[in-house]
Amino acid sequence: MAEKSKPTSEEKPQEVELKFVPTKDPKLGRIYSAYISVSHSPWDFTMRFCEVPARGDMNIKPGDVKKGVAEVPAPSLVDVTIPAPVMPSLIAAMQAQLDKYRVEFEPKNEDTKTH
Repeated sequence: MAEKSKPTSEEKPQEVELKFVPTKDPKLGRIYSAYISVSHSPWDFTMRFCEVPARGDMNIKPGDVKKGVAEVPAPSLVDVTIPAPVMPSLIAAMQAQLDKYRVEFEPKNEDTKTH
């Protein structure tokens, strides 16, 4: 019978860097949300992604409007909770993607003069 060697006290555990790679098949599928509320606790941030009905499907009655505002239910689709220490990296990644989006898709503000 082969005997397994036990690590000695002089051996140090090997440090391994982890690289997480997202898969292309999300467990929940694709969720589209036009309304996101953000809240926080002392430990984490929560983003609640909600479904907003089409304006024609809202069925707002005159009695629902108070001081020019009508509250419309926006059903929660999913809550995503993120540890507070991860939030700065998320904000930086989102800002980088927004900058790329603007360069690629937003019209340029070029002064066009008519003669």
